[in-house]
Amino acid sequence: MRPMIQQHRENSTVYDKVIFLNDVVFQFHDLLELLYTKSLNYDAVCAMDFYYQFYDFFATRDVEGKPFGSGVFPFVDHEPSQRLAWHN
Repeated sequence: MRPMIQQHRENSTVYDKVIFLNDVVFQFHDLLELLYTKSLNYDAVCAMDFYYQFYDFFATRDVEGKPFGSGVFPFVDHEPSQRLAWHN
């Protein structure tokens, strides 16, 4: 992020979107689907990783910053977070 912040300070460069990738394997069409979530109307968005069940719950937080806590649907107890996670 530092180079981007420096560019902004020096040249007033503004970035519309910043994408962080932490998985070794991803497919381009999945990246585009993630990017165009909600017709680009969001502050932050992330993919949900599944391997028979949702397994990224150890790193995922609800809108209050609390852990999701479950790999089983609905994955999170916090109802506003449930609505946001499943809003299309």
